[in-house]
Amino acid sequence: MNDIKEFFKFAESLKLNQKAELTDTKGTSLISLVYTDLFPNNAINDKVNLPNTTIIIGRKGTGKSTIFQKSIEDQFDSKSAFPIYIDVKTIFDKATPTLDYNQVQYISNKEITKYLIYKNFLKEVIKEINKKIENFISSGFFSKYLLLDTAKIIRIQEELTKIDLNLKDAFEKIDINLFESIGTELEKQTINNSNVGIKLSDKPELNISDDASKTKKIKEQFSSVFLNFLNIKELIIDNFLVIKDILEVKNLYLYLDDFSEIEIEAQSIFIDWFIAPLNNLSENFIKFKIATYRGRLYLGKIDRSKIDFVHLDFFEAYNIYKNISKSEELALDYNIRLIENRASQFFKSANFYDFFDIKKDELHEILFEISMNIPRKLGYILSYCYESNLIHDQKVTKAALGNAAQRYYEEITESYFIANQYITRPFDDKINIASQINLLEKVIEKQKFNKQNINKSTSKLFDGKEQPTSHFVVNEDFAQLLNNLELNGFLSTYNKIKDKSNISSTLFALDYGLCRKHNLIYGRPKDTEKRKYYSDSRFSLNHIIREHFNSTQVFKCINGHEFNFELKKNLEMFDMSCPTCLKDGTMTKVNLSVSSEEIIQKIKRIESKSLINIDYDEFKILHSLSQFSPVSLPCKKLGELTDFSYQYVSKRIPKLIELGLVEVDSEKSLALIKDHYLLTAKAKENIIDPILERVKQKLNEIENFENLELNI
Repeated sequence: MNDIKEFFKFAESLKLNQKAELTDTKGTSLISLVYTDLFPNNAINDKVNLPNTTIIIGRKGTGKSTIFQKSIEDQFDSKSAFPIYIDVKTIFDKATPTLDYNQVQYISNKEITKYLIYKNFLKEVIKEINKKIENFISSGFFSKYLLLDTAKIIRIQEELTKIDLNLKDAFEKIDINLFESIGTELEKQTINNSNVGIKLSDKPELNISDDASKTKKIKEQFSSVFLNFLNIKELIIDNFLVIKDILEVKNLYLYLDDFSEIEIEAQSIFIDWFIAPLNNLSENFIKFKIATYRGRLYLGKIDRSKIDFVHLDFFEAYNIYKNISKSEELALDYNIRLIENRASQFFKSANFYDFFDIKKDELHEILFEISMNIPRKLGYILSYCYESNLIHDQKVTKAALGNAAQRYYEEITESYFIANQYITRPFDDKINIASQINLLEKVIEKQKFNKQNINKSTSKLFDGKEQPTSHFVVNEDFAQLLNNLELNGFLSTYNKIKDKSNISSTLFALDYGLCRKHNLIYGRPKDTEKRKYYSDSRFSLNHIIREHFNSTQVFKCINGHEFNFELKKNLEMFDMSCPTCLKDGTMTKVNLSVSSEEIIQKIKRIESKSLINIDYDEFKILHSLSQFSPVSLPCKKLGELTDFSYQYVSKRIPKLIELGLVEVDSEKSLALIKDHYLLTAKAKENIIDPILERVKQKLNEIENFENLELNI
């Protein structure tokens, strides 16, 4: 097989992550040549280039940095806006504290350090912007491309010098006042609070009751000092407006990459004290282009109506059409353009399709399914195929692509999630990682059961061999509990639908590589008669999620740190002390509790709304099941007991499963090749028992009334 090195370079170019520049052998940028827009006619690129603040939202590897690089080149070409690229995460990592607070023994050094990092982060970002402009001057860019004379360049340098001096003066005042105000406040608290000691109780623990108030005071003092000494308008905006007039450009675009890699507290300070003032007070001169993940963005007081949001993930990008077939059509079109546009730059003597033993249309459908059109993921998978097949002079087959997808899942998605304690997660995600992994395992087991059950089903909906079980449905409220698993690549939102009970729900697709590992068939039936394939009640996993969060037990301390139940022996070795609190210098005990009480309360609120939807016929079905519980029954028997037709019962059962009131008896259903149903504990506790108790009370009241009449 000739020229496989071209394939190798092609695949590696897709793998390039974050800020890596794509160049040819001469060092010339290839961005404008290989850039492929998610929509036809460069719709996203045109939107990002508009003089508006723009937020690009997408998972890792979706091409956010590539969009920035293309837009920056466009600005240099058009000369209508001046672009500056800022790597937010790198600057944040370099922002180390400059003040020594170690002498303050009564304050959490970790807390002080955190806020000093936030302060230095702001300072370093402003310095970085100055530095980038200075680099343009020293490289001759202004004189060569913008045709500025020496006098104008000197004026720009003068404004940059003013910013440097203002910056130095402002942050010197901030440092001094932070030290004095925080020190004074905490000294007062130390004098007034002498209750740090051991609390005597049946559960002894170190009682440092003023820690929370100290942390609050630190935050308040930072805000107060910033308010008094950090005037962004005087510090930087006024000087930038002068530079604007010198450059004769309409806008300054600040491209903030990896913004969502910093935590919410750092984002809030950055947004409130830097982005919002520049966005609102710069006379429409400064516009931000921000790259972020879904669920990891703080906007504060920025007016959302003045922001352009650009989504890169499959469902969010194409949902504007409200048609899944149209979304899939556009996704395939993008996949073809992405491959062919880039291939034109890398394949000189070969053809991309010559390396595959798969027809073109089928190939692109598979490439979309295994990657969900995430370019970096696609690059890895094609690179794996190069290693497994092409270097051995074998064409890439569908099986090879499946194996590569599984390798990506195991080596990158799964291993990163399990092993990395600093994993990126949505800001509102409060579920410990072990619990999420356990939930994922339950979902997989349910889909394995569905696969077995479908193979034995006589329903026309499941005619044919190897029916897919890669997708599942949960209602909209429960879908939010899966955000972290989605952000980290285990599953993807595929569509928004109405389930059989007409409840707004989300159709999720498990990762292709995950399905491959667990022998689940991936796909969504395209036939018209099977358009409601995944609306079948067996693919509703509401009960799995509900039961998981209601039953999962964890060890939890008073500060909210949670530990998986499996760590019990490790915790016992340290007398059940919280390891996280110990690192912070405090002593608390962990106790067994139900995981994420806040989530459980949310589930209860959702359930309380759904229970009122039960009608009398459905109660009769539940009551019949309760009379034979724990024996499971088929629809035919339930029809006989309720005097309904079995067809009528079979139409009601899916809703009861959705509400978690009925569940499938897996073993019996598989053995008898017919679905059998069980009453759940939830149905007994929340519906059957309360209603029967009320009936009993009413009968007693009637009996007492009749006895009273007889006595009279």
